[in-house]
Amino acid sequence: MFGARAYANNFTEENLVHVLESAHIHGVRVYLTLNTLLKESETGILYQYLKPLYEAGLDGILIQDFGVLKIVKELFPDLPIHTSTQMNVSSFYGAKLAKELGAVRVVPSRELSLNELKEIKEKADIEVEAFVHGAMCFCYSGRCLFSAMAGGRSGNRGRCAQPCRQNYGDAKYLMSMKDMCTLTSVPDLMKASIDSLKIEGRMKSAYYVASCVEAYRQMEEDVLQKVYTEEKALKYQRRLAEIFNRGMFTKGYLYQHSSSDMIDSKTPGRQGVIVGSVLGTEGGKVQIKVEEDIHKKDILGIRNAEKYSDEPIILTSGQDVMRGKTALFAAPKTKEMKKRDTVYRLQNTSLQEEIQKTILDQPKKMAVDAVFTAFLGKPVSLTMSYETKGKKVSVKASGSVAEYTEQGEEQEKIVKEKTGKLGNTDFVLSNFQYLSDKVSFVPMGEVNRLRRECIDKLCEKAIRLFQRTSEKTDVISLKDSIFSDFYHVNHSFISVSSEKMYHRVREVFSQKKEPNVSSYVFLIDDLEGSIKEEDIRDLASEMKTDFGMKTDFGIKTDS
Repeated sequence: MFGARAYANNFTEENLVHVLESAHIHGVRVYLTLNTLLKESETGILYQYLKPLYEAGLDGILIQDFGVLKIVKELFPDLPIHTSTQMNVSSFYGAKLAKELGAVRVVPSRELSLNELKEIKEKADIEVEAFVHGAMCFCYSGRCLFSAMAGGRSGNRGRCAQPCRQNYGDAKYLMSMKDMCTLTSVPDLMKASIDSLKIEGRMKSAYYVASCVEAYRQMEEDVLQKVYTEEKALKYQRRLAEIFNRGMFTKGYLYQHSSSDMIDSKTPGRQGVIVGSVLGTEGGKVQIKVEEDIHKKDILGIRNAEKYSDEPIILTSGQDVMRGKTALFAAPKTKEMKKRDTVYRLQNTSLQEEIQKTILDQPKKMAVDAVFTAFLGKPVSLTMSYETKGKKVSVKASGSVAEYTEQGEEQEKIVKEKTGKLGNTDFVLSNFQYLSDKVSFVPMGEVNRLRRECIDKLCEKAIRLFQRTSEKTDVISLKDSIFSDFYHVNHSFISVSSEKMYHRVREVFSQKKEPNVSSYVFLIDDLEGSIKEEDIRDLASEMKTDFGMKTDFGIKTDS
């Protein structure tokens, strides 16, 4: 709702809760971006928006707005806060302030050098997450007003119209930044004790996200294992360029103050990678000298070598052609092509299929340990356990009473096989232990039932393990001594969750003194005693009438 991509196909509340639950089962943390500036009229719904996510176990929140930071800290004091890149923390002074206000991690501005990032880490005593890959802004992080002034769509409200990606004369895109890629800088970042690497991936394809995360994870593991090589890093960088690039990459400001090399003025969008050049045309075909392997189903784009075109002539390869060969390709608009025109690969179908097969189609399975117990005359049982996010989850299911069998020694192999049939669940069997007197018979249907019951219980317990209960929030906790300085604030939350609080609120407003408040938001949550929702609505109506409030007024309920 308050993320920096207002026009994306964003998650619904239900989606987010489901994502949180699934992530926690798989030992993955989920951080919510709330990295835009909020209007006074929106702060009231902030509580309602965050409450279900907080209760579902949200692991942290990225914030741009200092006011939002204060509100979140008051409403949900144990929710970890990260300052967003958009907050423009650009020195250790800013990082220290963020820490004092309650943040546990800062994502500094993208304009900082490696030395400046290192200084923040050394002097601010706070976690540092460095921006390492993705789209760069021409302006300072979180400080651009270009889109708002030129088109009425503010980047600080998640509605950037990207005016820096527009043509400003002579077919030049003078402010279009290349994307950042710092794979070869991972050793330096780790040496600087950077805690986390930030990869920009919103509104990008699954191939983009998967390939980027894989590449940076591989570099990190190589550094830790002391086998890192720049050659391997560059190989992965080439793979990333195949997925998406804007005139290849830049390392941003890590090692330089600024440079024209950060800009690619030819075109603002996806450029692809060069795979050949045009030798000539024959009717409806173009002859290409292949400089990089071309695969069947690759999408190719041909651009004029002298005058770069935003819109290349598009064709699909119908064959595999090895590097160094020449080949004819069926193509449209061959009369517009010239010798030495550049051939780009815009979509590497072979690479996408590889990513799909090796990453996207390989869901993460959690290793689970199982102990099956079967003793004559006692109920059989299955215990399963695993670790998620550093916490152990263990459950037990019991079944029918074990009966005598002369083939008891054969049971262990069969029971292990049945217990390990975890199919399309989130788990895979790791260690198995069979405790038995070797004369007990275990029906296979019982093993299957216990396995299913344990898996269901594991998921339920893992989800509950990270859930929270939000305490009833009253006006005192939302604002420090709010009634003593009630007429000197710009916005007020009033949570009415008890009869006592209701009468206290009414007492304050019975003074008929006009407050300097832009809006009131009543959070009606589990009303107690004789107070009904109609009573709250009546009080709200009186306030609106008495104080002549025209806008930014409403009642928010959990329903």
